[in-house]
Amino acid sequence: SMALLRWTVLCFLGLALPRASADAPEVPRCVRLSGFRCRSGYGDANNGHYELVGRTADGRPYYKSSAEGGRRRWLYYDNNCGGSGEDWTEGWFLGNTEPSTTAEGLRVPTATVGDCWNDANIRGDDGSLAPPLGAVGWSWQWCGDHDETAHNRIQLTPCEGAGDSADGDDSRVEDKDGEDEDVEEWLARMASLATDDGPREDQVKAYGWFKGKGWATKWPLQYAAMKGDVAAIRRLTGEEGMDPNVQMSDWYDSEPLGWAASFGELKAVIALIRAGADPLRPANKAGYTPLTDALRENKLHTVRFLRAYLRRAGADGDIDGDADDEDEDLFYDDDNDDDDDDDDNDDDDDDDDNDDDD
Repeated sequence: SMALLRWTVLCFLGLALPRASADAPEVPRCVRLSGFRCRSGYGDANNGHYELVGRTADGRPYYKSSAEGGRRRWLYYDNNCGGSGEDWTEGWFLGNTEPSTTAEGLRVPTATVGDCWNDANIRGDDGSLAPPLGAVGWSWQWCGDHDETAHNRIQLTPCEGAGDSADGDDSRVEDKDGEDEDVEEWLARMASLATDDGPREDQVKAYGWFKGKGWATKWPLQYAAMKGDVAAIRRLTGEEGMDPNVQMSDWYDSEPLGWAASFGELKAVIALIRAGADPLRPANKAGYTPLTDALRENKLHTVRFLRAYLRRAGADGDIDGDADDEDEDLFYDDDNDDDDDDDDNDDDDDDDDNDDDD
């Protein structure tokens, strides 16, 4: 057709490709995706860091990640790919097909930039240059069994400040053997090493208090966190799509991560972070962060882990940690000095009916 011929001529002349204008806003050079999970567990490999590598055929940036098992994942915008099935909208996609970077890669003017099928459609984007950041919705037709459409919420956060070099040190850390280790890989390794501090006897009694308020059903993720129920955390943040940073309005806007930290449920802390919970969020209305929750309740293993995580996340300010702690040492108490130093605090906790506030 004449339209197709015109498109071909424009491509040949190099005029058909949209290009970023000189005053286009800067975009993150690295994006960290977390909380992506499917009932079957298949989607877990999509979590991790995505680095900016170029622009697609329609002029927008796209990102690449080396996912678990060596498989590549691509994060890109496609304004022609609307997906298929309910609640699918045009926007950012996540898939295993590299998007086209040249007009020649598009067979017809209305062709898609990438591959709609089997890709996650990240909803809530308005078509801007940068991928949607923060907690965003996604759906993936092939997430579960056969044609099941899954719905969830994921976290997209910059690894570095927008416009910073993609060669920065935030997306990868150096492990104890001197080799680069992705934060997601480090979290997986820490999960295999983690030793829970566990709740005190008075904290165990708080389970009944929490349920008696009707909060176990109203705030199931906080309840799973305080009990260290990792399976429930994965289910609630996975197939049920619950926000891992949900704030409990009935109790100081406390978040699941704070409850897990207060009760010394380190494996639950790690599971929540892998699901998208953020230890760097501002303190709750009681003035506590997950780290200060763990410090208040003298949960040594949890404190050491959170300090190590915050260092790797580039946290500002004093986190009171030894920078040279070996990972395996995070979960072992060489002496009981810390416990002895905080004996007075234990007495205060016993007298406080609200010792599990977050």
